[in-house]
This record gives sequence, structure tokens and C-alpha cells, in this order.
Amino acid sequence: NTGETQTQKSNIIPLIDDDNDTISERNHYLVDELQEKHHILCQSTDNFGYDVMTANLAKINATLDKYPQIKASLKNHELNIRGAEFDKTNTVACFSYTPGKDDGMTIFLGKNAYDRSKKEIESITENQVSSKKWSQCDDENLINHTIMHEYGHFVETQIINKIIKKDHNIENLSPVEKISIFDAYARRIKRDIIHIQKEKFNTYNDFISEYGNYNSKEFFAETFANLVNSKNPTTLAKSLEIYLKENL
Repeated sequence: NTGETQTQKSNIIPLIDDDNDTISERNHYLVDELQEKHHILCQSTDNFGYDVMTANLAKINATLDKYPQIKASLKNHELNIRGAEFDKTNTVACFSYTPGKDDGMTIFLGKNAYDRSKKEIESITENQVSSKKWSQCDDENLINHTIMHEYGHFVETQIINKIIKKDHNIENLSPVEKISIFDAYARRIKRDIIHIQKEKFNTYNDFISEYGNYNSKEFFAETFANLVNSKNPTTLAKSLEIYLKENL
């Protein structure tokens, strides 16, 4: 159900309710560019640091340019980016989706994190990366790690929904059954990425970060963040890149 994150259920309290959280009023060319690419930055983010949001949006835009297949998969659907508060204080962002459906996909950015300064966020991220809790990224992308991790969840959801539509009719299944199928495909995708790593790079290492070890979906998100945020990504990330080009 909406509000089901990739790892846990979290009570999401949007900063602005659904009906009133329209497109951001900030006068920034990236808001307009991303809207043309079916990415909607909502008003609930307008009080977040301007330099923080600009860096995040620029990274999404650059990723869409580098991987046009991601953009192509959004032809008739939107990804919303909204502000929220969470019932768990350590939650800084999450991706909300309904298994099997392409509409209603949302990245929620937590007020507890995104109303901080760019320098503060970079410092927190650097600590997480250096301790290997989060996947490696270049210094200039520390500000982008969280949003690109959540964006990785979105990318994987696009892939799994595509497979589900081809292989299954899940309309009459319960939410638990839908999530079970979704999780099974996430595990298969992880195995496929590791297989590519063995075949193309003659190596095996399934560790991307401590958070990436949590489950298969976090593995994908952390590997995706490493891919787009590092000039020298891991062989896992390079294997994911091959997988994206073949499956998205």
C-alpha cells in the first residue's frame, strides 16, 4: 500500500496534504525540466534548503540524461517528490509505492533532514559512507546520496512492475501476497546482478554497504546510489548498469 517503504512500514505525515501539494512554486529551471520528464517537485519541499534541493534535482536530471531508458519508462506516469515527517526519527526519506502499479510513486523527503544546511547533510553522509553503513560516493555527491538511494528504489520498482505485468495478474491478490511477489523478484534481480559481476568482471563480492545487506531491495538502492554517485563505481554497480541497459 502507499506508505509501504522498501524495508519497513513507516507512518508518513505529508507536510501538505495530497490535494493541495501541487507543483513547486520555486522559480528554478530544473523544476520545469523535470516536470517535462514526468518528475514532479511538490510545494511541500519549498522550505527545504534551496542549494540542497538544487543539487538533488540536478543529479536526478543528469541521471535521466545518462540513462534515457529510465525516462522512457515514465511516459504515462509521474514520480512525485514531496516533503514529510515520519513517526520514526531516524527515517530521513522513503520511497512509497503500490506493488504492481505505476501511479502514485513518491519519494518522501523528511523535514528532519532536508531543512538542514548542505554542509550539515554532507557531514552526516560522509560519516555514514566512511563507516560503510552507506555505499561509497564521491565528495561532490555526498549531498545526493539519500535521494539517489530512494531513486534506486523507484528504478527497481519500474523494472519489477514491468515483469509483473508480463508474468502475473495480481489485481485480486492481497497486499501481503503482492509484496511477497515483489520481494521475490527483488531477490532474483540481486542474483542476476551478482551473476553479471561473475561473468563480466570475474569476481564475486555481494557487499555494497551495511544498509545494502539489509535486504535485496536495499541492495539495489545502495548499488544504484554508488553507480550514479561515483566516478569509480564498484563492480557490483557496473554490473547493475549492465543489468539496467538490458532490462529497463
